[in-house]
Amino acid sequence: MHRLRLALAAARGGLAAIEQNTAAGDRTAFSSLDASFAIRNGIAHSDDLDLRSPLLRVAGSGDVDLARQRLDYAARVTLPESSSAGDPAGLAALRGPAVPVHLSGPFDALSWRIDPAPLAIDLAKRELARRLQQPLLRRR
Repeated sequence: MHRLRLALAAARGGLAAIEQNTAAGDRTAFSSLDASFAIRNGIAHSDDLDLRSPLLRVAGSGDVDLARQRLDYAARVTLPESSSAGDPAGLAALRGPAVPVHLSGPFDALSWRIDPAPLAIDLAKRELARRLQQPLLRRR
């Protein structure tokens, strides 16, 4: 969770893309995982991944190459607004727009990459919408 916190903070801070390989002991406990797959020629494709844990939500789409045991997935990670567990990982300051994360590689050596450019565009759009709404709200 510490690496996730650092990566999300860096992405929201506008730093360069962040890429890391997963370590053998890396684990993320989750409470639910839903997805439907269409399998063709040994490749399972999904557009509706929905993974949930008390600390984060992951939505995404991508491919799982079953024969080659490889993953190529585009995910969007968000932090829930509130948690019954409070904020044990100190992630409250990172709540906001979804962070795009690309997962790829062989099952036993996955890597993930966060590109802050789409996040910066999303943040700019939200800020512009907020500022455009302010004059309208003052007129009421």
